[in-house]
Amino acid sequence: MKSFIHRGGKMEEEKEEVFVHGAYVVFSDGSTYDGTQGAVICYITETGLEQLEANNDMKFVDEHETVCVPIEDLMNAYNQVHGTNI
Repeated sequence: MKSFIHRGGKMEEEKEEVFVHGAYVVFSDGSTYDGTQGAVICYITETGLEQLEANNDMKFVDEHETVCVPIEDLMNAYNQVHGTNI
């Protein structure tokens, strides 16, 4: 199976490059990052937003005020749709 990578808005066949480290989530500041293992994308309710703003920490947002999608699930879906293995 050929391996492809998304670069600069297009899919390219992966050559000799081997991406062995990661995946990392890089936040909008372009500097802060974390590994994706266990990381999620969350949507929160108005009450959840109030809890988040009051404490500035997702740990204080009640789980009933969130819907979360694991980044691992998003990467698996991306790979399936694009025929990649990243």
